[in-house]
Amino acid sequence: MILNLNQVFLFVGWLAATGLIYILALIARFYEINSGEKTYYRFFVMPPVVFGAATARYSSLNQWGGDWLGDILLFMGGAVLLGLCYYLYHRMTSGRP
Repeated sequence: MILNLNQVFLFVGWLAATGLIYILALIARFYEINSGEKTYYRFFVMPPVVFGAATARYSSLNQWGGDWLGDILLFMGGAVLLGLCYYLYHRMTSGRP
C-alpha cells in the first residue's frame, strides 16, 4: 500500500493534534494530583480517538473534507475537547482574580 501526499498530511496533522492534547492531559493530571480537585484527565483520550476515526475516514476517501460522517466525527471530537478544556480552565482559575 502506497500512501499519497494527502494521506501523509492527514496523518501528520492528527499526530500533531494528538501531541497537543496529550500535553493538556498531562497538565490536567498534574493539577489533579497536586490540588486534589477532579479534572477528569482520563477523558482526554476520547478526542484523539475520534479525530483518528475521522482521519481514517478521510484518508480512505482520499479527501480533506466534505464527507458527512467525517465532519460529524470532527465536530464531536472538537466539542468534547472544548468541553474538557473549558472544565479544566474553570477548575484551575475559579476563585482567583
